Amino acid sequence: MNIQKIAKGFRAWLPFWTIVALVLGFVYGILLPEATSILKELIIPSSFILIYLMCIPLRIEDLLKTIKYPKELLLGAFFSLLLAPLLMWPEARLFVADHPEVFAGLILAGVVPPGGMNTFWSGILEADVSLAMILQIVTFTVAVFWIPLGMQLFAGSYVTVNYMFMFKKLLFIVVTPLVLAIITRKIITKTKGEKGVVAGIPYFQFFSGVLALLLVFIATGLKAHEIIQHPGIIYLPAIAALIYYVFTFFFMGLLTFKILKIGYPKAIPLIFGTATKNLSIAMALAVTTFGPQALLGVVACSLFQMPLASLFYKRYLKFKPVQQTDLLTEV
Repeated sequence: MNIQKIAKGFRAWLPFWTIVALVLGFVYGILLPEATSILKELIIPSSFILIYLMCIPLRIEDLLKTIKYPKELLLGAFFSLLLAPLLMWPEARLFVADHPEVFAGLILAGVVPPGGMNTFWSGILEADVSLAMILQIVTFTVAVFWIPLGMQLFAGSYVTVNYMFMFKKLLFIVVTPLVLAIITRKIITKTKGEKGVVAGIPYFQFFSGVLALLLVFIATGLKAHEIIQHPGIIYLPAIAALIYYVFTFFFMGLLTFKILKIGYPKAIPLIFGTATKNLSIAMALAVTTFGPQALLGVVACSLFQMPLASLFYKRYLKFKPVQQTDLLTEV
């Protein structure tokens, strides 16, 4: 089995592997509570490498193409960075208001920018892949400044949000690995060409996914005894996340197709850019900024993001024009 098939299968079964990581972390924390201090030492390096691997496929030079999509980028940034956490807020308040850190984790999952899955879904739905990629890069850049502000706006009444502290964390956890990833990409393209980067994408996806699962393991390991005392910090955010994704996918379809009358090729990147977020960044920030309990809020979202995206993928196919040219733009 080649790496492409392994990465594809791993991504398809990610909710299952997330549950496995939760269970194993819980068992570890119960049986070896004195060894959990080791887990804390793994948080920062795991987060750093995760973001680094995830950023290598990004093409920063695509920022120059933003002039092609002024309206769509403004809408996409508004939907993804502002509307998404606004939609997450009532669910978080309803189910986990008594667990401030978990509340922060759910909000963080809504505040972060879109992930690479927006490009993936835009591709298989034959929508505008170029728009999806540019939206990912633009919002990723803006998010360095927006995430602390967004967390203060939506979660500031539940947790302490130190803007400068969080900004410095973003510089280290997000910007530094991004710069290293850009350098790595330049080296790969100079030695092996663009095909070298494309060939490495399955490896980047697989190992960054493994590191994300490691963070899930760490979070549950560190909070195992607290989970026994307060089991709601596991199942309540899961209920909130499920409701959020069902409503968001339905609402975004209604908003883009029916209300705003946006054409299919550009509507798909806007929908999936709002509903499928970069949960890897959310995990790294949650555990390093708000604590392991906050990570459980992000983990709840990882259980449903992919399955619900797959379910609504079939629903959105009916909006695809019968005679549509292939819009898979080469970038």
